[in-house]
Order: sequence, then C-alpha cells, then structure tokens
Amino acid sequence: MRDMLSSRDREISSLHRQLDTSHTELAETGRVKEMALKENRRLQDDLATMARENQVRKQYVTLNYRTIYCLLTYSGTSKLLYP
Repeated sequence: MRDMLSSRDREISSLHRQLDTSHTELAETGRVKEMALKENRRLQDDLATMARENQVRKQYVTLNYRTIYCLLTYSGTSKLLYP
C-alpha cells in the first residue's frame, strides 16, 4: 500500500513538473508571438510607406515624361522618340 502511495506521489510530482514546463513553454510562445506580431505591424507600416513613396515617384516620372514629350513635340523633334 505504501509503495502504491509512493508511486502515486512520484507520478503526481512528475505531472506537476510537466505542467510547470508546459506553462513556461506557453509563456515563451506567447512572448514570441507578441514579438512576431509587432514585427509584422512594423513591416506592414514600412510597406505602406514605401507604396505611398512609390506612387509619388511614379507620378513624378509620369509628369516628367509628359513634360519631355510636350517639349519634343512642340520643338519638332518628336520623331526622335517615335521614328
């Protein structure tokens, strides 16, 4: 009987250690998840900023192209662009 109780006590102690380890791993997983979410938000913000900057640059290039086209057209040299 005493051996059976001792065996049960060891089993319970082992289960408590496993539970403590699981809690520690869960807490670490939560920290890693939170860091990944923050990094994801930062990267999304960076991507949105780059997309806006790219749009501005595209508009600038388009405006410059139109300006060059108009200058060449009105100066009679548009044939250089379109032979």
